[in-house]
Amino acid sequence: MNDFVNYKKRSVALPPGCENLLDVLQSLEEQKAQQQVLARLRAATMDDKSVTGRLLEIGKYVGLVFESGAIIFTLTITPPDEQLTLTVYRLESGSVQAYIMFQMDSRYEVAVWDFLARRGLKAPEHSALPATFYPGVPVQITCDIVPMPNCASILSELIADLFRNVCEGTEDTALHFTYSEVFAHP
Repeated sequence: MNDFVNYKKRSVALPPGCENLLDVLQSLEEQKAQQQVLARLRAATMDDKSVTGRLLEIGKYVGLVFESGAIIFTLTITPPDEQLTLTVYRLESGSVQAYIMFQMDSRYEVAVWDFLARRGLKAPEHSALPATFYPGVPVQITCDIVPMPNCASILSELIADLFRNVCEGTEDTALHFTYSEVFAHP
């Protein structure tokens, strides 16, 4: 008998969550894929830029989300008062998502709900307060843009309309654009 192998620890039982050998192989492939993504992110570089532009330029910056060669791209747009934030991001898979964040009971809350309803977008369920909060600390509401437009021009127009309607902006309204790109290195 080999002194380096503990035969009592060997088993024919499958790992938890696996019903057959195909599940085991799929689990191993998923773990390998996750390890490859993590390795790429560890070797990645990040490029951040922050500029002040105008509402008229929203299409230019939203276009970057769709056109960038980065594995992850995040664009954040805020009005001068910084009380509302719109974030658009694209992951390595290519899926583009967006969400709006604002303070509960702010002047933006009702305007955002009205905007979402007029555009036929899904609004999150209302609740008075989150399950965990600290009294006196502002509560932030985050709502995803659902359904998400799959084209830069349609998304750009939606975002421009949001800032026109909710923030009472014009084409010359100043907006702050911050974007981050994560580039993987082979």
